[in-house]
Amino acid sequence: MQNLRTALIVFLLATVATTVVARLDETKADCDKRYGIPRERDPSIEYPLIEGADNLVYTQEGWKIYVAFVGGKAARIEYSKIRGEHPSGTVVIMPADIETLLDVESADGAWTEAQAKPASNPFAAFDRLVDNTRSWTHSGGWTATLKNNKTVMRFETPAAKTFEEKGKNAPASGL
Repeated sequence: MQNLRTALIVFLLATVATTVVARLDETKADCDKRYGIPRERDPSIEYPLIEGADNLVYTQEGWKIYVAFVGGKAARIEYSKIRGEHPSGTVVIMPADIETLLDVESADGAWTEAQAKPASNPFAAFDRLVDNTRSWTHSGGWTATLKNNKTVMRFETPAAKTFEEKGKNAPASGL
């Protein structure tokens, strides 16, 4: 009975996460079609994902999907669960959520998790225990990061970093 219950929970988490996932390189029109009209970003609590880019916030099924568009395409996406609204009852991104997010963001490529670097000294070993951030690289050059508090998972294309490095000179519009 316990195994059936566990399997049902994993299935439900995977099903819910699959329906709420934006995808890197999608347009605003694609995201609007999937989620509806984005809500207003609250600048008092929500920083821009990419300064100078078109930053939009969508919500669906207990998830907040925060998307930064560069050149008309989703270049950086952050997923987080909305406290009190997500069906799982937790804001922590669980292992099943991670696998689902990586799977739907794969776009015919593969993700590889970065291995922890060996500690060069005792302090580095301690820092690694405290900071349990996980990261992945995609065969298409994208990156994914699960922040150390496990409540935000970020995906980004090289365009996101290029836009930031160029001092916001790249065109953000095109939506």
